[in-house]
Amino acid sequence: MGSGTTMERPLGVTIIGILQILGAIVYILVGTVFVAYAPIIGIILLPIGVIALIIGVAVFTGKNWARILMIILGVLDIISIVGILIGIIIVVYFRRQNVVAWYNQKK
Repeated sequence: MGSGTTMERPLGVTIIGILQILGAIVYILVGTVFVAYAPIIGIILLPIGVIALIIGVAVFTGKNWARILMIILGVLDIISIVGILIGIIIVVYFRRQNVVAWYNQKK
């Protein structure tokens, strides 16, 4: 690869980034509704949604810290048993050579 060329974002990163962003928006919208009817739940959901949105945008735009964080969250999914399949997919995918190379290139 020449010094002036940049890799295209891997399709999986695009899909996972979009799903993360959409999930965050759902958390924010549901949290906003809950603030009116069940404030404690709303106050818990809103920051989770905002943090998820930040992570989703960082995954989508190629921030390597977000890739590492997704691997950590994937491991936690596996440990929780509930999200074991998604956790395995995330951990394996974000460790693939082409994905790591895309995150590590200069942007």
